[in-house]
Amino acid sequence: MRSFVMLMLGFLVALGGCGSFASTTDQPPRPTATIAPLFTGQVPTIPPALFPTAPPRPTRIVTDPPREMATRQAEASRDASSQFLTEFVIFDDQFAPGWGVGESWNMQIQLQNQFATSGRTALQVTPLQYGFRGLFFANGPQGGVYPRAEVLGMRFYVSGGANVLEPDSLIVRVMGSNRYPYHVQGDTSVRLPERGADQTLVFPELGLSQFGLRRALEPGEWAEIEVWLDGYDQVDYTYVTGLVLMNDASYVKTFYVDRVVLLLRRS
Repeated sequence: MRSFVMLMLGFLVALGGCGSFASTTDQPPRPTATIAPLFTGQVPTIPPALFPTAPPRPTRIVTDPPREMATRQAEASRDASSQFLTEFVIFDDQFAPGWGVGESWNMQIQLQNQFATSGRTALQVTPLQYGFRGLFFANGPQGGVYPRAEVLGMRFYVSGGANVLEPDSLIVRVMGSNRYPYHVQGDTSVRLPERGADQTLVFPELGLSQFGLRRALEPGEWAEIEVWLDGYDQVDYTYVTGLVLMNDASYVKTFYVDRVVLLLRRS
């Protein structure tokens, strides 16, 4: 009997120990640790821009510009000089109806009246972080229709403001469509058949040096940039829908843009 009692006591002690072990494994989960922005790659909050910005887009790799691009631009400029031109103003103090920069990404954009080459105001633009960021002048559904056959080119003015602006600190890209007369995100209607699945750079991305800017702009200096489409396009398309100015990946200083126009063949 004494052996039986001792055996039962041992069993009860062991059972109590098991219950105690089980209770330690049912602790409530701990809160997830918060990681500081320094380690996540997030940037601090920036005061909102006057114009909204679209979500960041994938970083593009800018290919080396075609060697003949500057020559093609010069030839297209000579050809256009013999034609009757008229200007359609996209931006000069204000935007043309239907046009805007709401499709821009990772740029702080403000209207300012302290530094302009034409009129009272210009756009002050600052990339929010390193990498290719874009100021996108886009024609919207409420804008007009600009057939490629009638658009000879584009003209705009740029400056580094208080900073020196090297020729290829800014990159130009014209946008077009075979389907819509205005910009539609994700439109892939313009294609280069020989490129197959890789249609990344159907519209070339070229530094300002390819459009005649041969030296750095000194602080306070403006430059007139002309992009002649006959010397730019790689493929035919139906409508001109926009103009993008991107910063070089390593350039994150403020720059200024003023008086953006389409150069049209006068009918």
